[in-house]
Amino acid sequence: MYKICSHLLWEKSNLYSTFFLVNVRTITFLNGNIRTLSRESIKNLTFNDILKLNFTNNAVVRLEPETLSNFTTIVSLTISSEPALLATDVMNALNHMKTAHLKSLTLTRNDWLYIPNDMFKAIKTNKIRNINLNRNNLQLLNFSWFSNMSHLLNLRVSFNKISTIIQDSIFSLRNLFLGSNEITKLPKFCINHGNKSALPNLRHLSLSNNRIGNIGQFRCFPRLKTLKIGDNWIGTINKNTFTELKELTDLSLQVIGKPLKKIEDGAFNIPSLQRLSLRDCHFRFERLSPSAQSSMLSSCRDLGFLDLSGNYLNSTILPRIISQLKQLRYLNLENTRLSFLPEGVFPELPVIQTLIMTMNQIYGWDRDVFARVTSLQYLDLRHNLIKIVNESSFQTALLANLKKISLAKNPFACTCEQICDDYEYHAFVVYCDENRMWVHDEFVKKLENEEGFKFCIYHRDFEVGKPISVNIDQYLKKSWKVVVIISNAFAKSEWCQWEVDIIQERRRREGRNALLLVMLENLTSKNMTSPLRTLLDSTPHLRYKKGIGENLFWNAVIKDLRKAVGQPPISEL
Repeated sequence: MYKICSHLLWEKSNLYSTFFLVNVRTITFLNGNIRTLSRESIKNLTFNDILKLNFTNNAVVRLEPETLSNFTTIVSLTISSEPALLATDVMNALNHMKTAHLKSLTLTRNDWLYIPNDMFKAIKTNKIRNINLNRNNLQLLNFSWFSNMSHLLNLRVSFNKISTIIQDSIFSLRNLFLGSNEITKLPKFCINHGNKSALPNLRHLSLSNNRIGNIGQFRCFPRLKTLKIGDNWIGTINKNTFTELKELTDLSLQVIGKPLKKIEDGAFNIPSLQRLSLRDCHFRFERLSPSAQSSMLSSCRDLGFLDLSGNYLNSTILPRIISQLKQLRYLNLENTRLSFLPEGVFPELPVIQTLIMTMNQIYGWDRDVFARVTSLQYLDLRHNLIKIVNESSFQTALLANLKKISLAKNPFACTCEQICDDYEYHAFVVYCDENRMWVHDEFVKKLENEEGFKFCIYHRDFEVGKPISVNIDQYLKKSWKVVVIISNAFAKSEWCQWEVDIIQERRRREGRNALLLVMLENLTSKNMTSPLRTLLDSTPHLRYKKGIGENLFWNAVIKDLRKAVGQPPISEL
């Protein structure tokens, strides 16, 4: 019986067939029970010019040396998921095979701990371009196995257990994949400790998900364009680590350090760089001095893609880092602890197209915050604390180019009255004149400068010439929350008591999370008025004490200020 086709799949069968096949070019044996592969068992297939031959998961335990000797036209050979098959059997079969046309060899998921040094001897002088050894259990990689392969372009040895690499030259190699191994030290690819490269034409190098702790300086990769070294134990990115990579355009450092602890000045001195990922490094950028923040990416003038998600930023640090990146098209700020976005947080980015700020604590922004990024086409603000979006939230110039905006998973208000509100301030601060120095020099300075909050302070923001009561009413409506700074001086002030009556109404209308009470000192009994007692009994308050416990106080204040109105209160200090 004759069967004419170009691709034949044998699944869950043995090899012996009673029919002849013609014009077959690709054959796959999948999930069978072959046990022994021999020349006799597949002789019927040799009536065709087979180009691709694949044996996957067939319980092969023996591959006889002459099995593949009659296949003279094979371009691609795959032997995969055969854990009982010895690597020496495959080597002997390759040695007896006419491999002049073989370009791709895949030997994956075979559970080999080692392969013989002469494994690829038969194909060294031929036109092999691709070798895939992924997902075995190899512990050693010897580059001499592949030396003198003048056409080898791609070598994949990921998902093994390689901890030792023996250097040798592979002059033609373009792409090397060594991810998900047990490498602890950056391999050296300089010949005889000089500047000559063992891999002079390498374009792509992946070392992700290993155990590398110290990377030192990358050398002897004169044509490397892509370097992926994420998910390693690298705690410090040293000065000039990548400076010798003159053609590097794509650098991935995501999830390094766990967390990344230090970035030295000059670490990213890479003028050719176009893509950089520092995703999920949990790096605290406040550890850098302001000048170091400003210079960190100053050499990367052609950077078009930047992923800073999963790190610690604020609205003061961010513009320093990105202000010189005029070619930036993609910026990811997911989960970077951003809250209020003041004007100037985004410097002029004339070609920016994608801005991702999901999974932050953003509750609002200044009217002109997007004035310098009007080329945006996609804006992602999902999973934040945004309550209000109205026609004044985004400038007309921004909307002209914007193709998509994502605002899902925000605690939007639903009533018409709330939607019409336009909050310009995160909180209105109520305090007495005796506490003005602490409010201005401690509370406001710290939280506005370091955390990006925007407060309404009557000494600074009230309109001159208007009655105080009118100003209070006007600016309370422009503020999302109310902060009350309580002291004995506050309790004795008749004016402050009047303000307490006003904000009590705010609390009753919007819930206790609309207020934040800060106690600067214990109140004496003679100063404890009935309205003040009612306020303290109905609303959680935070106690300020300089020194021990002060950091806990500030963390609690920040958390409470960022909490959406209507959420459960945080623990009281």
